[in-house]
Amino acid sequence: MPRRKPGPTHDIGPPTPRFLAVGEAAVWTLNQGDGSISRVDIATNKVVATIQAGLSGRGGEIAVGEGSVWVTLFDFPITRIDPATNKVAQQFFGPGGDAIRVGLGSVWLTNLKQGNVWRLDPRRIEATLPQ
Repeated sequence: MPRRKPGPTHDIGPPTPRFLAVGEAAVWTLNQGDGSISRVDIATNKVVATIQAGLSGRGGEIAVGEGSVWVTLFDFPITRIDPATNKVAQQFFGPGGDAIRVGLGSVWLTNLKQGNVWRLDPRRIEATLPQ
């Protein structure tokens, strides 16, 4: 899947956890320093996986639900992590992204730049093939 290459406006460095979500027997963090996602085992309090997602930059959000870990960042509205494999399962890029939540059988995504909120069916997202 295509990923953004770091440029002069994106901070690259060590993992710097900024946003977190809990689910799938783990604490998940979106790390702004290198754009990775860390999985912390609840039983041991240890990082058991670091997933390279290419999401470095400012802002973003992470949520867990409907069997996936969901991440958003400006211009990368949805990145879906499969917690069974600790890998990026899907990544969409283009307009959108800012905050993401999962609830009531839906993925909720804001687009700050356009001032709207999308309610998305997670099954339809999973069924969408990358172009």
